[in-house]
Amino acid sequence: MPTAFASTLLQRLTDAYSIKIETRDHPDALLHRTTVWVAVDQATRAVYVRSVRGPKGNWYRRLLANPDGAMALSDERVCVKAVPATTAEITLVSELFRRKYLNDQHMLAIQRPEVLPATLQLVPREA
Repeated sequence: MPTAFASTLLQRLTDAYSIKIETRDHPDALLHRTTVWVAVDQATRAVYVRSVRGPKGNWYRRLLANPDGAMALSDERVCVKAVPATTAEITLVSELFRRKYLNDQHMLAIQRPEVLPATLQLVPREA
């Protein structure tokens, strides 16, 4: 299993406004795609997403139940496993979102205290 995303993919994720997260309730279930913001920590090469609806978000709940998903970025689809973020990572992701989406009218919604726990790290996995 790959342990890190390729540098070129990390740069594309850094530059991307949003990505699609692909989730399923269970491995044989219908595929769901949701557009989400993405943040990359360049220091650790970690990739993070957060549900603007917090723990009530459908895609977030599906990834908690079945952490094997995928992220799609224009012409590339990458298999991922979702891992709940630590408290320190949640704080870091909030800062990454503030920097990346500073001028976006929806930035404050992704920073509300009730949505912070719905932060996930995406790590590579085999298909």
